[in-house]
Amino acid sequence: MPGVDAYARAGRMASAQEERSGRASGIVRLSDLIVNTGGASPVSPAEPRQVDPSTDAESLSPPLKRNQEASFGRTAALAASAQMLADADGTALTDRAADVGLPYEGLFSPRADGRARRSPPARPPATAMQRALGLLTRREHSRKELTRKLVSRGVDASEVEVAVEKLAAAGWQDERRFAESLIRSRASAGYGPLYLRAELGTHDLPPDLREKVLDAFEGDWGEIARDLVARRFGTIEGRRLRERKALDLLLRRGFPMDVARSAVSVPPAD
Repeated sequence: MPGVDAYARAGRMASAQEERSGRASGIVRLSDLIVNTGGASPVSPAEPRQVDPSTDAESLSPPLKRNQEASFGRTAALAASAQMLADADGTALTDRAADVGLPYEGLFSPRADGRARRSPPARPPATAMQRALGLLTRREHSRKELTRKLVSRGVDASEVEVAVEKLAAAGWQDERRFAESLIRSRASAGYGPLYLRAELGTHDLPPDLREKVLDAFEGDWGEIARDLVARRFGTIEGRRLRERKALDLLLRRGFPMDVARSAVSVPPAD
């Protein structure tokens, strides 16, 4: 039938053009663009669809008939794309992409004007001040912690010292604010005052500052200990086993003995 011959010729034309131009991927992508964006179809909508004469069209189920029609339409679209490449050397493709609002440079490489794509300019490395500010905007840091992190990441030690001094003078870094933040964070996780006093000492904070911040803490250490026991050991049935395990945990978490004993003596809530 004439329609089948036309589709066969169209398929051969698409294959030959793909081999000759080496741009098969571009043809497939453009054909998808034509079909999916409602472009002009190579087959007029008014023409009846043609099927393989060896197949009885009436015997095909509707899904199979639709698949066969879609296959013929895709072959014709590929042929039309190949012809556009051959006739206009890509100019028609540029026009088609512009019609649907897509950049031609995103469809094929290299660029249509033949110029090489330029890489974005390299960013200059961050200064010690910039990197220190980046850490401080995430959370509070002590001077010792901030210095250690920057030096471990390859920043010059002298530059780090100058940057930390300037940030402390400007109020961006503050030892007391760091200590208060650390105490709140650790207390909410179930750690006691003895543990916090020792951890603050690892940051080389002055002893008087550590004591002032701990004394100013508004939380109830007994309540924090009881909440930790309830969360960790509330499901243990044996009273002696529960108390022994809870007492051991509270002492390891830095709670004083009197606070720990008072917390484990409270029976778990029903």
